Amino acid sequence: PSDETSSAFFVLPCGGALLYGVSCHRRVGAAELLHRDANVSRSAVQKAVCVLSHVPFFGLIQQRLSPVTQAFFEQMDFRCTSLLGDFHAALSNMPFERLSEGELLHGIDHAQLFFGLRH
Repeated sequence: PSDETSSAFFVLPCGGALLYGVSCHRRVGAAELLHRDANVSRSAVQKAVCVLSHVPFFGLIQQRLSPVTQAFFEQMDFRCTSLLGDFHAALSNMPFERLSEGELLHGIDHAQLFFGLRH
């Protein structure tokens, strides 16, 4: 099993508009889990934490989501979701209008991103 967090960006149509998504996913060994659900039948468990946004700030969201995903997995108990609730509240209250363009567009190769979205 990998202990690295990987990310994916995606776009979903929603009522004539678009939702922009960031997914951080990770895999851990099932034997390492503090609580193993009955439906876990393989040697590894892969889960993802996703954020859907009305604004395409992929890099900013990934920058904030990646450490939260890592901390969520390090708990080794997926029943403990308060960390995710706290992250949602913090992200919902983030003053995007006060952030610089560099912060909003952090870490994104825009040409590659839009080329990928077009295809």
